Amino acid sequence: MLDSVWAYDVRKPKAPAVRFVALGRDFEAENAGEDNEPTGVHVSDGDPSVHGLLGKSIDPDDSRVFFTEQHGENIVWEVIGSHH
Repeated sequence: MLDSVWAYDVRKPKAPAVRFVALGRDFEAENAGEDNEPTGVHVSDGDPSVHGLLGKSIDPDDSRVFFTEQHGENIVWEVIGSHH
């Protein structure tokens, strides 16, 4: 019933996965017989330079995290940490 994004701590290979987000169906997706499949997680500090390309080390405190949905209302969500 829920489509999920799972987080893995790659520094600890035997650590269990943690559900990062679970999405139920919104009204539009339900009427179309679709789900709200999460399709991507994007983490960025907004640096457009060569040094700031994806895959480069970034400061998590200066970054923003987003995830998207494929069907239904196609909402883009921003993840807000407890320090905001």
